[in-house]
Amino acid sequence: DTYGFGSYRLKISIDPEKGSMYGIRIPNISSSSELYINGELQMQVGRPAKDKQQYEPLNFPYSTFFTTGDAREIELVIQVANYDSSLNGGIVHSLKFGLADNLIKSTSFETNIVIVACVIYLFHAMYSFIVYLVGNRDRQLLYFSLMIVCVVLGTLSGERLLFAWLPLNFEWGVKVTYLTMIAGGYFLLQSLRQQLPVFLRTKIFIPYAILSGVLVLLIFILQAKDNFSLHLLYNIVMLIPCLLVIFVMFRATAKIDKENIFLLLAVVAAIGSLIWLLIIEAWQIEMVSYPFDLMIALTCFATYWFKQYFRILDESRKMTIKLQEADKVKDDFLVTVAHEMRNPLHGILNISQSVVEREKGILREKSVQDLELLMTVGRRMSLLLNDLLELAKIRENRISMQLEDVSIHSVAESVIDMLRYMTEGKPLALVNRIPSDFPHVFTDENRLNQILFNLLYNGIKYTHAGEVSVHASIQGEWAKISVSDTGIGMDEEFLEKAFQPYEQVTHSTPTTDSGFGLGLAICKQLIELHGGTLEVSSKLNHGSVFTFTLRLSDTSTQAEIAAISLTEARKEQNETVDLHDKSELASENMNFGSVRILAVDDDPVNLKVLESIFSMAPYEIVTVTSAQEALAMLDAGRWDLVISDVMMPKMSGYSLTTRIRERYSMLELPVLLLTAYSRDEDIEAGFRAGANDYVTKPMNAVELKSRVKSLTKLKRSVSERLR
Repeated sequence: DTYGFGSYRLKISIDPEKGSMYGIRIPNISSSSELYINGELQMQVGRPAKDKQQYEPLNFPYSTFFTTGDAREIELVIQVANYDSSLNGGIVHSLKFGLADNLIKSTSFETNIVIVACVIYLFHAMYSFIVYLVGNRDRQLLYFSLMIVCVVLGTLSGERLLFAWLPLNFEWGVKVTYLTMIAGGYFLLQSLRQQLPVFLRTKIFIPYAILSGVLVLLIFILQAKDNFSLHLLYNIVMLIPCLLVIFVMFRATAKIDKENIFLLLAVVAAIGSLIWLLIIEAWQIEMVSYPFDLMIALTCFATYWFKQYFRILDESRKMTIKLQEADKVKDDFLVTVAHEMRNPLHGILNISQSVVEREKGILREKSVQDLELLMTVGRRMSLLLNDLLELAKIRENRISMQLEDVSIHSVAESVIDMLRYMTEGKPLALVNRIPSDFPHVFTDENRLNQILFNLLYNGIKYTHAGEVSVHASIQGEWAKISVSDTGIGMDEEFLEKAFQPYEQVTHSTPTTDSGFGLGLAICKQLIELHGGTLEVSSKLNHGSVFTFTLRLSDTSTQAEIAAISLTEARKEQNETVDLHDKSELASENMNFGSVRILAVDDDPVNLKVLESIFSMAPYEIVTVTSAQEALAMLDAGRWDLVISDVMMPKMSGYSLTTRIRERYSMLELPVLLLTAYSRDEDIEAGFRAGANDYVTKPMNAVELKSRVKSLTKLKRSVSERLR
C-alpha cells in the first residue's frame, strides 16, 4: 500500500581519513519527508505525520551536506508520509551518498543536462513563435511553440526541479504536471492538423478537443489524490498525439524527398524516447536522465517543418511574382484592347455623326435621338478607354508634365460646363465656389483638367440629387482644392481601397455608368506627380469630399507669365487676321470644283469611315488598301490630296510619302498622314518624309475636315496662281 507513514534507518561506516565533508541527495520521496543525520534534523520537505490532519505534502529533490569530524559511523533516518499519491509512496528513487565534492559534481551534471535540454526546447519555441508573429500567422507554428513550452514544463516537473525553483505547493505542483501533459498533447495534435489525412481530422480532432477540455476541467476541480487516480487516463490521452506524430512521419517518409531524411531521424528518435519512457514508468528503472533522443526528435522535426515552411514561403514568393506578371499581362491586354477598340469606336462615332448631319432632315426624330444616344454612349466608352491608356502611361512613367501658371477657377469652370450635360433630367446642381481671383497654381493645365474632370465625373455618377461643388482654400504655399458631393458616399471598408485601380463603390442604388474604377487611381497618381496629396472623407449615404493639394504659383512669376502670354496672344491674333484676309482673297480666285482624295489604309473599316466623312460634295474619295495600289492609282487621274495611314504592311505611310515626293512636290500633291502616335519623333519622321500635315488617330471628323479643306484650298490656290 502506498498510503501511510514510516521511517527508514541506515547506518553508514566511513573512513575519517578520506574526508569529513559528506553529502546526501534525495531525488524523490512521496509525498513528504524529514531527514535526520546523527539525530539532528537536516532537511524537511512537507510535514510527515501519523495523523493525516497534521500531514502536509510536498516533494522536490534536494541535497544536504554535513561534517562528521572523527566519527566512523553515520546514522541516517528518514521519516516519510504519503496520503495523496496512489502511484508510489516513500522513497521512489535511490538516494545518493558520498563525499561533498563528488556529490556536487554528479548533481550539477544531471541538473545541467536537464537545463540545457530545456534551453534547446525553448529556443525552438522562441523562433517558432517569432516566425509566427512576423510570417503569415500560421497557427500551426503557434501550436508547435506552445507544445514545446509544455514539454519544458513537463520535463522540469518530471525531474521535480520546477517545484524546487517555484513557490508551488504540492496540490498545484500535481495540477501543473498533469495540465502540461494534456495541453502538450492537444497542442501537438493541433500542430499536425494539416499533415493528417482528412478522415483522421474529421474523426479525431473534435472528440479529442472535447476530451482534453473535460480533463483540464477535472484537473482543476479534483484534489491531488483524485488526480493521481486518473494518472493512467492522462497518460493515454497524452500518448494519442505522440502515436499520431509517428504515424504522420512514417507516412511522409514514404514519399521520395530529400527533406524526409529529417522526418526519418525524428521518427527513430521519437520512438526510442517513447519506448524508453514506457520502460522507465513500468519498471521504475533508476538512471540519469539523458533527454538527447527527445532533443534529436524535436530538432529534426523542427528542421523538417521549417524547411517545409520556407519552401512554401519561396513558392509563395514565386507565385506572387507570377501573379504580378499576370497582373501586368492583364494590364497590357486591357491597354491593347483599348488601343484596338479606339479606332472602331471612333469610326462608329464619326459615321453616326455623319449620318445625323447628312440625314437629319430625312430621319424620324426618334431615329435621330437614338443616334445621338449612341454617340453619347460611345463617348462614355471612349472615356473608359482613355482611362485605361492613361493608367498604363502613368505606370510606365511615360507621363510628361508641362508645368505652368494656371487659373484653377477657369479650369474648374470649363470642366463644369463640359459635364453639365450629365445633369440633364436630374435635380443636381454643379457649382464652382472657387473665387475668380483665387491665386494661380503651378501645374500642368491638361492634367489639372483631367483631375477635376475625373473627380467631378465621379461625383455626378454617384449623386442623384443635391449638389456637386468645387471649393479651394490656401494653406501656406499650397492650394487645397475640394470636390464635394451629396451622393451615396462610401463605407469604411471601401475608403481603404478607394484609390486602387479597378475598385468601385457597390451600392443598392444602381448607376448608369459603372466604369472600370480607374478615375480615382489616375487622379491620385497625377496629383502625386505634382508633389501633392489626394485624400477622401466620406460616410455612407452622406456624400464624399475629395481633397487634393497643388503648389501655388509665385507672384512675380505670375506677372511675367501674364505679360508674355498677352504679347503672344496679340501676335497670334494679328497672324490670324492676316491669314484670314489671305484665305478670303484666295477663295475669291479659286474654282470650287470637286476635290478628289485618294485614301490609303490597310483597314477597310477605317476606309469606310473616311468614305462616310467625305461622302458629301465637293469631295470625291477613292480608297485603296495598300501603298502599291496607291502608287498605281496616281496615274489614273488628277488628285487633290492623299490621305495615308502610317502603319501599313510592306510599305509604310512614310515610305509611300517619300515615293510620292519623288514625283510631286508638297504643293502639287499634299499628303495627310493618319497616325496613332503623337510623339515628337513620329511627327518629325512624317515631315521628313514629305508630309504636309498629320492627324492623330482616332480621328475627329471636324478636325480632319478642317485640315483637308486647308490643304486642298492651298493646293488649288497655288494651281490657280501658276496658270
